[in-house]
Amino acid sequence: MTKKRRAQLKHGLFDTDYPEKDKIAQLEEKYGGDGCWYYTCLQLAMSKATDAQISPAKALRIGDARRFDRKRTEEILGFLLDRDMLVREGEMLSAPRVIEDQEALAVSQDKWKEAKRRQRGQEGGQREDKDRTDGLPSEESEESEEIKETVSPNFAAWDFPPTLDTPGIRKALELFAAKMQQRHRPLDEIWFSAMACQYASRPKEFEENLIYSAGLTKVSNLIEKPRGNDPNGSRPSRYPVQEPPKPPSKPPKAPGSQI
Repeated sequence: MTKKRRAQLKHGLFDTDYPEKDKIAQLEEKYGGDGCWYYTCLQLAMSKATDAQISPAKALRIGDARRFDRKRTEEILGFLLDRDMLVREGEMLSAPRVIEDQEALAVSQDKWKEAKRRQRGQEGGQREDKDRTDGLPSEESEESEEIKETVSPNFAAWDFPPTLDTPGIRKALELFAAKMQQRHRPLDEIWFSAMACQYASRPKEFEENLIYSAGLTKVSNLIEKPRGNDPNGSRPSRYPVQEPPKPPSKPPKAPGSQI
């Protein structure tokens, strides 16, 4: 039987009822918390190891690092092997649950790699098809381009305020919607409701901003058309700027007064 591929884990995976399992309860009953903690450390070491395997010498060193008595460590290892909580694979040690987790991760990785490979193959095929058709006139391609340019939301289902329900605004909205469709940012009714609240009293300005934004090369939302005499093209403020108060003028001197 072909051995399944295993992938090293970055995290230890334990069931939520792990402390309540019969074998864990027997281990704790015989060796106390030290036995359970040692078994947990072994599983973590196997989880990050290649093929979920560690050597018996490493298993003993893990016990030494926890300051366990070497004889007690060997007894716990024997207990774990007798109850199939650990298994021997040649000269190495492993744990059945860790093996299952590493094999499951390997399957997930293989599926992800296969999906990426297929995606790259599809993208490569599309590029080849585009290269073969570039420069060749095609009625179908021209029709598709025309359809792409005229794609727009269903404005008939949108709630237009009376002040914004004009032929000019609808035409400008179609132009801007086609522009946003090309930018892969299609308009929706929520966006229009927000714009309607903002421009309900300024329909002409709304129409001009739509036409201006549709003519820009790069646009991600509605841009206000520059207005006023500002050389930078910024829109004049709606609020008047208050000039600082002038200092009071000196009263006129009386005739014949001395300095």
